Amino acid sequence: MRVRRVTYAGGAGGSEVVCLTIESGGHTWPGGPQYLPAFIVGKTCRDFDGAEEIWRFFDAHPRRGPATGPPREQ
Repeated sequence: MRVRRVTYAGGAGGSEVVCLTIESGGHTWPGGPQYLPAFIVGKTCRDFDGAEEIWRFFDAHPRRGPATGPPREQ
């Protein structure tokens, strides 16, 4: 199994996109339990924890500007 990380930086206001591709992984959560046998759902990636990676990204990219919610009906 191999994890490939590609970062697209330099967007408006310092925005960026990070794409993690798990090659030869299954339909499982990275770092989570192998909830079904690998022959059914594939292998679970143990190279990183999915929740920790998401938190790290949002912690490094705090929201800027006014908070906006869902569109309001008028």
